[in-house]
Amino acid sequence: MRLTLKLLLVSALAQMPGLVQAQNTPGANSGGRAHVVEQTSEPGQIRIIGRVSDRIEVQRDRDGMFYVDGAINNVKVHWMIDSGAKLVTIDRSLADRVGINASDGKPVTVMTASGKGKGFVAGGLTVSAGALKVADIDVGVHSFPKEGVNALLGQNFLSLFQLSQQGNTLILKKR
Repeated sequence: MRLTLKLLLVSALAQMPGLVQAQNTPGANSGGRAHVVEQTSEPGQIRIIGRVSDRIEVQRDRDGMFYVDGAINNVKVHWMIDSGAKLVTIDRSLADRVGINASDGKPVTVMTASGKGKGFVAGGLTVSAGALKVADIDVGVHSFPKEGVNALLGQNFLSLFQLSQQGNTLILKKR
C-alpha cells in the first residue's frame, strides 16, 4: 500500500539538498511561488507534482517567439504561445502520443499562414503551461508547416488569463 502525503513547501525549501531536486523549466519562472510535493511511503522520496501559482513569466526566445513547457493530459509539451491561433492546436504525431484519435473529434477545415488544411477538434482535454492549468478545453489537431513546432497555445487557453509584456518577458496571470 502506498501512503501519500501532500505538503506545501516554499520554493526556497524545495531547493534544499535532500528534500527535492527542483527543475528549472526553460523560459518559465515560478517567481518564488510554492511547490506542491508528494512524499511517498518510501523513505527519502519526494517528488514535485505541481506548483501553486497564479502567474507565469516567459522569456522571449532568440527567434522572437515565446515558448513554455507544459502538458496536455499529462503528456509533456513544449508550447509556442500563439495569440493569433483561435484554439490550442497540436500536430498529429503529438495527438497520437496523447491518445487523441480523429474519431474522438469533429472534422474541421483549418486556415493557417500556409493555407487550408484538414484536421479535427477534440474536447474535454486538460492543458497546462508552466504552473497554469485549464481543464475541459478543446484542442485542434492538424499538420504543422513549421518544422520543430508541434504545439500552439491558442486563444481558448490564453483568453482565460491576463497577458502583459514587459520588455522580453511575457506575463500570464490568472484573471
